[in-house]
Amino acid sequence: MIVTALVHSSRAVVASSIFLALITVPPVIAYATAVHRTCRAIDPSAKTIGLVPMIIMTVLFTPFESGLVVPAKNLLVSGKLVRERQAADMRANESFKPTSLRDAD
Repeated sequence: MIVTALVHSSRAVVASSIFLALITVPPVIAYATAVHRTCRAIDPSAKTIGLVPMIIMTVLFTPFESGLVVPAKNLLVSGKLVRERQAADMRANESFKPTSLRDAD
């Protein structure tokens, strides 16, 4: 949208770019909400952004900001939760140290 405005494109090109940007908003909102719900199911205190703030951000900001910034925050939080879970699983696995067959006499 910004590039079409900068190069003084025709109204049809600007309208089609805005239309394409707006088409991508509902799937992004749905995906960000799904990530939010999954993160909250794992950790209820996760700092993700839910449906209502996502819709408010979409109305207040451009599709670029609401379509990239908000889902990026949810993905960063979900990545943190995955890393914490993997670290906890590794600690649990390290506590089990089998004895070798030679020492089992």
